[in-house]
Amino acid sequence: MLIQAQLWSAVMYFLLWMATNSFWSDSAFTYAAESFPTKLRGLGVSLADASQVGGYGFGAAVWTGLIHHLGHDAVWSIIAVGFSFGARVIYFGKDYAPRKSLT
Repeated sequence: MLIQAQLWSAVMYFLLWMATNSFWSDSAFTYAAESFPTKLRGLGVSLADASQVGGYGFGAAVWTGLIHHLGHDAVWSIIAVGFSFGARVIYFGKDYAPRKSLT
């Protein structure tokens, strides 16, 4: 929110993309390929990738709508509070042992 220049925004987005997507993509592709049976790997990875791209498109549409109606500051603030609340719920939630019934 503090960066107003378009060039610095592009630099920051590029660095964030490199830190999140670029470094992890090799292990993610390997995991995805090894998660499917040998004869279904191509189809499985293709469907997983297609659903990811569809999610990106849907997320971009929601993001664009929210920013258009609420503004950048409000959307970033809502996401920061919402994600931190969700992280607290997960972190402080009940700890279930593996294979334990959830009832």
